[in-house]
Amino acid sequence: MVAKKAVIVIIFSFFLMFSGCLSKPSETISYNFNVVEPHDIGPNVDTNALNFGSVGPGSSVTRFLTLTNTNEKTCSFSLSSDGEASRWLFVPDPKTIKSFESEEFEITLKVPFDARKKHYLGNVFVFVKCR
Repeated sequence: MVAKKAVIVIIFSFFLMFSGCLSKPSETISYNFNVVEPHDIGPNVDTNALNFGSVGPGSSVTRFLTLTNTNEKTCSFSLSSDGEASRWLFVPDPKTIKSFESEEFEITLKVPFDARKKHYLGNVFVFVKCR
């Protein structure tokens, strides 16, 4: 298995409009990767997206997303994903982040052995609910 680490920092400014339950994500972060032959694997440390780079079948790659709550209220942050490979993307359980504090979220891509060799795209959605 191949493991790679990159850190992405996203700072959110929240206002009173985020104090209720949200049906739309507060932030959308694109992800992408290529499934390639194992000898073509290489890192990509793009800080504007969750770019998993080139990944071989049967491999896994982890990226770390740091979210900062700049609201004066404690907020709950949850992640979800979409895209044709979203079933291979594992996002953590929701986390509560106190005012002006940060938490790291580990997002892991596990490519199955029978994955088609091609480019995959999708999104990770950040949902926020403040108390």
